[in-house]
Amino acid sequence: MTTPSVTPRRTQGVVHELEATGETVIFDEAGRRLLVLNEVGAIVWYLIDGRRTLDEIVGILAEGVALPRAQLAADATRFLGELEQQGLLEFAPLNP
Repeated sequence: MTTPSVTPRRTQGVVHELEATGETVIFDEAGRRLLVLNEVGAIVWYLIDGRRTLDEIVGILAEGVALPRAQLAADATRFLGELEQQGLLEFAPLNP
């Protein structure tokens, strides 16, 4: 289970994300699959830099998305958990 003090990091299996027709698509070379992200998912994906914590990502989302912070946190946690299950990212404890 993820907590606000973890840092999501993209795994090596992700080659690149493409923007075509306004959609963000992740190509996972290892799994040979394409994942199409919605607008909020794309924002979260671009915020995953290996330095920002989950809480920081939710804070940035809350500045631009008109939804309650608690809902954004739950949705982001669920989305990142799905990416983790698919091997597209991993979580690391917050570095002191």
